[in-house]
Order: sequence, then structure tokens, then C-alpha cells
Amino acid sequence: LASAEAAIVSTLLEDAPVGFGFFDTELRFVRINRELAAMNGLPVEAHLGVRVFDLLPQLRESAEPVLLEVLRTGRPVRDVEVVGWTVADPGVEHVWRESFFPVRAPGGPIQGVAAIARDETRERELQQRLATTIEHQHTALLSMQESLLPRRLPEVPGYQVAAAYRPASEGVTLGGDWYTVVPAPDGRVVLSVVDTVGHGLSAIGGMARASGAALAYISGGHGPADVLTRMNALLLATAPRTMATAVVVALDPATGDIEYASAATRAPFSRVPEQPRR
Repeated sequence: LASAEAAIVSTLLEDAPVGFGFFDTELRFVRINRELAAMNGLPVEAHLGVRVFDLLPQLRESAEPVLLEVLRTGRPVRDVEVVGWTVADPGVEHVWRESFFPVRAPGGPIQGVAAIARDETRERELQQRLATTIEHQHTALLSMQESLLPRRLPEVPGYQVAAAYRPASEGVTLGGDWYTVVPAPDGRVVLSVVDTVGHGLSAIGGMARASGAALAYISGGHGPADVLTRMNALLLATAPRTMATAVVVALDPATGDIEYASAATRAPFSRVPEQPRR
């Protein structure tokens, strides 16, 4: 048993991949392993018998209150964020994740505090870079999405034309929804709404294909059903994984007659007769 305990202590002090230190009730270094000594930028021998914050004054604000709390209460404190710098990397702020716990013999008084530390600085930097990259991507996709939507809608005599774009759920703003109102060559006004399934880049890409096709066919003078038939064929040929629903409504402002068609791409649908409906 003594041999096994000695092996555990030796491994902890020499080879453990996390920092470990033991401080007495006066917060002097009693034992420290090589990993923690390397974090501090000093040899193991330079720590022993020295008060923690005489050696590491820049960490006092983050760590001293926690060490004193453990000594006072006798209860461990886990996952404390200690921020500061050491001579291992002078002037460069690091972030350590540390846990502190009292050290005592069974039934005896507290003899000091032990600490386990892990340097999370690199992980934090990578997380921050990832968050920045995601934010930039989100901004770019949002700009792309907004550029595909009409900046203004045409005026139609005798009618009020308005639109509101509202995400289906809070926090999800990048979708494949598109709408427009455009004049057709025959004098009618055509409303088109397309909803590409999904969110993010794939949905916006599908929306770009579908909306571009809709505008082209409407401007070419095709009626609502013909527009959807052609859109469906185009998406099946160029983007077979895209799934979308759409509606196209042609309004004659002079008579109030409308002709409309609605359908889902990637699924057979009946051609809607191109005849006015009031």
C-alpha cells in the first residue's frame, strides 16, 4: 500500500498533465508538480517555502479569496477561473481553470489547501476565433439574403402593397423565404412567394436559384402555372436536393381578376389551368 501511494504521488508530481500544488495554512508552497511549475515559469525548487502571492502577485486578485475561503470553510471550490500572467509568458494574460480543496488527515485539522489547474488560454483563443468566424459568416449570409429580397415594392393603383419578413422561430433569421411583386409584360402585377426548406447557406442558395428563375419566367410573360412548371423543371435539373414551395399570383389591376398557382418542387403537381379567377 505504501509503495502504491508513493507511486501515485510520484506520478502526480512528475508526469501529471495537469498542474498540482499543495499550500500550507500560511499559503506557502509545500509541494508542486512540474506541470504547475512550468505554468509559473519557475523551477520546482524556487517555489518551496515561498508564499504563493509573493511569487505570483499578479494572480492574487483572482485566486487568493478562493484559497482563504477553502481554509475557512473546509469545503472544496471547483472550476474557478483564474486570470493573470506569470513569468512563463510575461505580460500575456492567461486563463486557468482551477479547483481547490482542503487537505487533512482523517479526523484531523486542515493542514493546507491543494490546487489542480489547467491552462485554457489556447482553447479560449480558438473558441473566440470560431465565434468571430461564425459571426462573420452569419453577417455575410444575412447580407446575401437581404440582397435577394426587394428593397421596395411597386405602387399598384387602387391597391396597397406591403410585406413583412418574420422568422418562424426566435434566433433563426437565415432562411430560404423570398417574395416579390413585379409588373408583368401584359400589364398585370405578379406576386410571388417562395419558401425553400431549411436554414443557412443551403436554403439561401436554393432561394437564390428559385427566386431568379421566378423573376425570369415572370418577366418573360409566362402565366403563374407555367412559371411554377418551369421552376420545378429547372430545380430538378440543377439542384435536385432542393425542396421548395411557391405561389404565384397575377393580378389585373383594372378588373380585379387574379390568376394563381401554387406547388411544391420535387413532387409531381397538376398544372393549374391558366384562367382568371375572381
